[in-house]
Amino acid sequence: MTMRIMAVVTAWQRPAVTRACYRALTRVELPRHWELNVQIAGSEGSVSRAMAEEFGFRYIETQNQPLSAKHNAMVKATRSADWNYLWLLGSDSIVSPNILREIYQPALADNPRWCGLRDMYFFAEGVLWYWPGYQSVRTPTHKRPRPDSLGAGRMFSRATVEIQKWELWKSHISRGLDWNCFLRLNGAGVPETHLRLWPDGGDPTPARLIELRTEQQITNWRYFEIGCQPLRRVEVDAQAASMLEGWIK
Repeated sequence: MTMRIMAVVTAWQRPAVTRACYRALTRVELPRHWELNVQIAGSEGSVSRAMAEEFGFRYIETQNQPLSAKHNAMVKATRSADWNYLWLLGSDSIVSPNILREIYQPALADNPRWCGLRDMYFFAEGVLWYWPGYQSVRTPTHKRPRPDSLGAGRMFSRATVEIQKWELWKSHISRGLDWNCFLRLNGAGVPETHLRLWPDGGDPTPARLIELRTEQQITNWRYFEIGCQPLRRVEVDAQAASMLEGWIK
């Protein structure tokens, strides 16, 4: 049986970063009997359409704000396509070639309703950082560890998307999308499966999801920086460098 993954990416400006994201998706190594298609939701007309089509990706045009409406439009546009899991990424998300094989293939063998990464990597200020996830962030709104995964890297089964009537986010918000999606699904009794790039008490996996942080993101880098650890281990830096080489100017 073929496992069909549809990666969906929202794109807005930052062409160098977006191009790095797209290039990484073309290099993803597929497990046996897996298929990967990519759909882009852009908001810059012919400019964003041309870049998506340059890489052979599906494309839809939609307004950039509110951001949740853009995400919902992107999801609805996949309704006629044949897929088993929707893979949510941002245009600043860089995935390593082995991420489907190393991280997602074992998890999807159990047919989770939806799953997401509890941790990830950042590239910001010329440094590769490891971020353990939302449990490391304390704000006036979230004084306790948050139980949700990162939005980038989440996978949703088709049944889960259908149960939510193709709307995974509240329609009129541009901030807090990760938390809003978690609340909607958790409130509907749809449990999340958590995945880790760096298991507790073990060595990091060879797979990576790295977010390229600039000053243009809605959520400022300083929000994440407090919980981040700069990486100095040579083997980790070398693997990341091979992914990032030539992509960031």
